[in-house]
Amino acid sequence: MGNQWTSKETLKKAEELGKTLNMVVVRAKKETTGIILNRLLKGLLNTALDTVERGIADPEEVDKTWSAATGMLGPFAIMDLIGLDVVLAAENFWYKETGEPNDKPRKILIEKVNKGELGSKTGKGFYTYQKK
Repeated sequence: MGNQWTSKETLKKAEELGKTLNMVVVRAKKETTGIILNRLLKGLLNTALDTVERGIADPEEVDKTWSAATGMLGPFAIMDLIGLDVVLAAENFWYKETGEPNDKPRKILIEKVNKGELGSKTGKGFYTYQKK
């Protein structure tokens, strides 16, 4: 996304570079917190964490449901892959930007990070991983 100081030529070159790198290029219509993918992912991850915190399902059940419906990696497996510390840092940033109560980082995520359970990089997160 450009602004009043971004030339059309600069935007075009940026889009061409993205395509050269085999990236999907989507131009945002207006300024907002977070890129489009991160905004979508945040909603999924936040809802998954809320579902577990409310005792509706455990992480494995949430991931199994998501994977069965979409054929994709579940939200808890995604968080473990990204790193729970990275997810928490993003959540803290987002909450600071918006101040929205629903954007406040979830307790379950904070507890995991405080215990050093950061996901696949530490061998434990929402799942346990074998050391290679």
